[in-house]
Amino acid sequence: MSASRMTPFPQCSWLLSTAAVLVLAACGGSAGDSTAAGSDRPAAGSSVRPSAEVTVAAPTPAPASSSAAPAGPRFGPDMVRKMLVTKKAKGGQANAVVVASGTPTQLLDVGKGCVEHFRRTYKAAFCYVFGSQADFAVTTWNEQEGLVDKCWIWYVGIPLAGGDYMPMEMGGISYQQDRCPGKVYPKS
Repeated sequence: MSASRMTPFPQCSWLLSTAAVLVLAACGGSAGDSTAAGSDRPAAGSSVRPSAEVTVAAPTPAPASSSAAPAGPRFGPDMVRKMLVTKKAKGGQANAVVVASGTPTQLLDVGKGCVEHFRRTYKAAFCYVFGSQADFAVTTWNEQEGLVDKCWIWYVGIPLAGGDYMPMEMGGISYQQDRCPGKVYPKS
């Protein structure tokens, strides 16, 4: 009787042999390895291949540099100056204003932290990030819509539809044209 008649699915014989090789490899052997049962020595008639040991040294940590950039500010609820919830029937949208000091890049991280904080409670969140209390003091807050008019550095949010952050940077030119008193963007 041929092997193809003994196998219920002769077209899958290659799959069975591949599975056997994979099982042997997973157990530390290979299809060509043969050892005597209960022994670490090769069986008679098999070839012996020398094994090579590879030693990998653990990477050495880089020395701490005193010139490393300091970590930026992290969002905290104490940074929130104003907050209004709109679109309550749709799950709510938090509209917050926060003040923190740092570079524009660090302030973007504060904005993202603000959004994440409010999205724990509401379906959507948008945060205006100001770079100084002086900048926040000269802005106008729209109580009905939760919007501000000037001197913010970032407006970051995730809408009701979800998705990724939608950051918008005010930029240095607008910051200077609005005569914002903070010193986030240097005067050119």
